[in-house]
Parts: sequence; C-alpha cells; structure tokens
Amino acid sequence: MKPVLLTAFLILTLTISPGLAADKESVYERVMRTKELRCGYFIEHPLTIADLSPKANTGKLTGIVPDITHELGTALGLKIIWTEEMNASTMIEGLNTGRYDALCAGIMVLASRAGLMEHSTPFLFTPLMAYVRADDTRFDQDIFTANAPHYTIAGLDGSGKTLLALQDFSKAQLLMLPQFSSFAELFINVAHKKADMTFTIPAEFYQYNAHNPGKLKEAGLYNVIPISFAYRRGEVALKSMLDTAFLTLTTNGKLDKIINKWETNPGDFYHLPKPYQTPDPQ
Repeated sequence: MKPVLLTAFLILTLTISPGLAADKESVYERVMRTKELRCGYFIEHPLTIADLSPKANTGKLTGIVPDITHELGTALGLKIIWTEEMNASTMIEGLNTGRYDALCAGIMVLASRAGLMEHSTPFLFTPLMAYVRADDTRFDQDIFTANAPHYTIAGLDGSGKTLLALQDFSKAQLLMLPQFSSFAELFINVAHKKADMTFTIPAEFYQYNAHNPGKLKEAGLYNVIPISFAYRRGEVALKSMLDTAFLTLTTNGKLDKIINKWETNPGDFYHLPKPYQTPDPQ
C-alpha cells in the first residue's frame, strides 16, 4: 500500500473505530435510565384481561399478569407502560426491534424457543389438558392414542400449546387456526367434529364450558408447563433484576395472593413452592 493511502486508511480507521466500538445501549440500561418498563402483552383470560365491556370499554388490563407486573414495577421503582398487544408470531420480532422491553405475559417455557429469548424465573405452572367431545370414549385410557394419521388435532398457529402438540402428536393430522383466533374456536372445531382433540389450560376451558355446557370434556393431563416473562436474548442484567423481584413476590406471599384472586377454580394453576422451609419448633 502506498504511504499516502496507508496514512489515509489509518486516519479513517482511528476516526470511525470509537463509534463502531461503542456499545449500543442495552434494554436494561434504557430501563434504568428512563425508569420505565415497556411491556408487550397477550389477551388471555385470566392471565391478562382487557376491559371491553359496553359500559366501560376502556381497554384497561387486569388479571394475574398485570397485577404481578405492577407489583414488580413498585418493587423496582419502574413505571409500567403497556406498549403493544402481540401474538406468538410477532413477539420475538418485537423484542429484537425494541418495540417493547419485555413480554409481560404468560409465556410458556419451551426448549424449542430457548435459543430465541431469555425467560424469567417461572411465576406459576399450568396444567395443559386434552379436550375431546363429551361422548368420545376413544381416548379415555390414553390420550396419546390420538397420535395417529386418522385423528386430527386442532391447534393455533404459533401457540406454545400447538408447538408441543406438533412434537408429541406428529403422526396426527393438524387443523391449524390462524393467529388471533380465539381459543373458543379450537373447542368449536372439536365440538363440530372438524377435529378430534385440542389442548389448552383449564381456565380457558371453563370459560368456554360455562356458555357451552356438555359439549366437551377433559380427556386427561397432557403436560405441565412453566410460565414466565421473557426478554430479548442476551439481556441477562434485565432478567437478573426482574428475577430478584419475582423472588421477593414469592417469599412475601404476594404472588400466591394474586393467583388466588384471579383463579376461577382451585387447581387452574400450580403455585410455586416456597423457596424455604420453616424449622419445626423445638
């Protein structure tokens, strides 16, 4: 390289290198600077409920997740901003592009998504049940009988429940409903014999069954899934801070009280065990 060109190259390198080397502000740093946590959310009863009643129609969010999130915000001195309703196909993109700081929602902790996001410590566990028509006895002994080509599973595109079903019921046919379909539509497809089975949490089934009694029944327990918040991959500092606040809510009993408040039936969700044991009195 000629001396003049070499000199110009060195000057250009020294000029732009500091800018290139400068670290981009992390989500944790932005949260601490602004004292705001921007949340993406799902509408999923009773985890997160939007008030769309004819009288109010405020869109105000209530439920297990909003109550937990506001307790976390209070403990950490953060203002909670409910930024965007998301769905399973857009949630990771929204994290990566910075539209929100956290998925403040009931995110299923799945190995298939572990490389795409950071999960908080679970705040509850949920049983995932199989549901079939009320008069269907084919799966009474074993729900995995449905893992065969002549059976059809109803699922929701991108849903964690459906991702699991794709793994364990890979031989069955899949009736896939589009994003933003309601979970009631899964039950309707089973009731109308377009599918033989679907999977969801008990709280969602109780909501459907209250308006459609006798149509479907619980066929058995399929899985137990940890439920968490989630953050952009690599945001370890943000995860660590919020995990500490989650631990506080667990040990002081507030987490149990919030879940009990919104649980339709005892056993809808499995609570976290206390991370300590009190000694027996001597």
